[in-house]
Amino acid sequence: MENKKILIIEDDILTLHSLYLSLSQNYKVEGYSDAHQAIRKLKENSYDLIISDLFLNDLTGLDIYNFVKDKDKMIIITGYPEKELALKAKELLGDRFIPKSTPPDVLKSKIVEVLMKQKI
Repeated sequence: MENKKILIIEDDILTLHSLYLSLSQNYKVEGYSDAHQAIRKLKENSYDLIISDLFLNDLTGLDIYNFVKDKDKMIIITGYPEKELALKAKELLGDRFIPKSTPPDVLKSKIVEVLMKQKI
């Protein structure tokens, strides 16, 4: 699975860096703190998985979700799972909506699960 490409969209630089370091050991990873720049990359490239924060500077993870053609390639993370927008994201994504407080191993397992479903 090391050839799988993952795009991370996260406006918090520390979280973006942490995710990048954690995932780049096993995947080709690109990370952007600017959602508009990430959307430009989505137009130019294909990715096996997109991980986006729910609350970005001037867009939301749901804006990214609506832009992405293959909704099953999307995971949304958030530090605020109780907010109204988060509840809508949870409704749309189900178990692909993950609070940032989730242990890293659980997030990695979800990533593997999403990527494995693409092989079926």
